[in-house]
Amino acid sequence: MKTLSDLLQGAAQRGASDLHVKVGNAPALRLDGRLERLPGPQVSEELARTWLAGLLSPGQRDTFEQGLAVDLAYQLPDGERFRVVAFRQAGTPAFVFRHIRQVVPPLATLGLPPVVADLCRERAGLLLITGATGSGKSTTVAAMVDEINRHQVRTIATIEDPVEFLHRDVQCHITQREIGIDAVDYGRALVEALRQDPNVVVIGEIRDQQTINTALIAAETGHLVLSTLHTKDAVETVHRVIMTYPQERQNAARVQLAAALRAVISQRLVARADGTGRVPAVEVLMATDRIRELITAPDRLLEIREAIAHGQTPYRMQTFDQSLAALFEGGKVTFEEALSHATQPADFALRHRGVVTGKEEVSSSPFWRTSDRK
Repeated sequence: MKTLSDLLQGAAQRGASDLHVKVGNAPALRLDGRLERLPGPQVSEELARTWLAGLLSPGQRDTFEQGLAVDLAYQLPDGERFRVVAFRQAGTPAFVFRHIRQVVPPLATLGLPPVVADLCRERAGLLLITGATGSGKSTTVAAMVDEINRHQVRTIATIEDPVEFLHRDVQCHITQREIGIDAVDYGRALVEALRQDPNVVVIGEIRDQQTINTALIAAETGHLVLSTLHTKDAVETVHRVIMTYPQERQNAARVQLAAALRAVISQRLVARADGTGRVPAVEVLMATDRIRELITAPDRLLEIREAIAHGQTPYRMQTFDQSLAALFEGGKVTFEEALSHATQPADFALRHRGVVTGKEEVSSSPFWRTSDRK
């Protein structure tokens, strides 16, 4: 069996996003969304415990022995960094190592809509980057921080668990705090960050009501707040934020969210048609007056998707299905791949056959054109 360093170096060299390790199996790589088992022997429990001892601090080992998962950052001597989750499964140690690029990719290289770069120039408000695990949320947030760092003079405070991308000051003054090392938890760290004269606050992930509430207050009081949520699209994101509050506070939360929110950027990574990797399909919600009206109305959240679709031209919003259609028409993804990621696959298929439901704004391209648009 190779050493852990050899396995991680090999994963980085092959461009894997993740290395999965558990007792009784050979390690596996995540390559462009596909899982590939490595040739070679199975990982023994003795070896897994040896690796565990080398990864965890005494405090982290205590947490692990209590049956809790431990998040940490790990760096190889050559500078390659990984976000690590160490946990128990079947009574034995298991790990997932997520590779973190040494250099933050420029925002312009990620294939995101141009409006994302424009959002980096916002002076205040809440920007939420959402998607499933592995959809590129952390990379997008890091690239947005880098965009601000290179083109503006501001103070940026990040709160992460663990710290992933390392940012060097260019034009901004950046501090990066890690939960468990530099701060106790997200809620307290965010309160402390607001005393540190930041212009921009980056929260690695919004997890609870306290963090959401403080983030909304920060956004309302002149700070630009960037954070992530594990939600599949804009509608679910708005719903998730509101539902973290008890029922008696949800109406007030709707008003507060509507006032603070600037945009929701939701991502899904889709396999390229030429087999050379993946490209992001991106849903963009901009907090227009219409969107704010729908957020504050208890029974109208499902109308948000239609409002996004109709806001494509004036506000540069787009639904996932509009994004996927553009990727398909541009030859970047196959129709089958686009259909498999569509939010409304039946409607998407109908449009491909030239039938339009009339619920969305269509683009000038043949895929979305309709003669009876009102």
